Amino acid sequence: MNSAACEKDLSDLQTVILTERTALLTGDLEQLRALANRKEHLIGRINAHPPATSARIEQIREALLRNQTLLRQAMNGVRSISERLLDLRRVRNSLGTYDSRGNKAVSVSGTPPSFEKRT
Repeated sequence: MNSAACEKDLSDLQTVILTERTALLTGDLEQLRALANRKEHLIGRINAHPPATSARIEQIREALLRNQTLLRQAMNGVRSISERLLDLRRVRNSLGTYDSRGNKAVSVSGTPPSFEKRT
């Protein structure tokens, strides 16, 4: 790979990384999937013929680390939402009470809650 092609790949990778950052900040998970494929392709091309400019590679590495932190935070947020929804589902399907000794007792309802309309 000549240096011009390598520079183009580096520029394209930087553009993908910036777009990925925007997608992470806006929560665009569909775009992240497409960007991951493009980023993987570009990194493979760059690794096959390493460029001579290590300063440029260092900039890209730092940008990737920033995005990795954002991605980790996004995953934690999704995990937290999932856990919260599970808790809400449990609450909706059960009734938690305490007995006379202060021990927790849970009554699970087999029927989902419903509303009755009175006329």
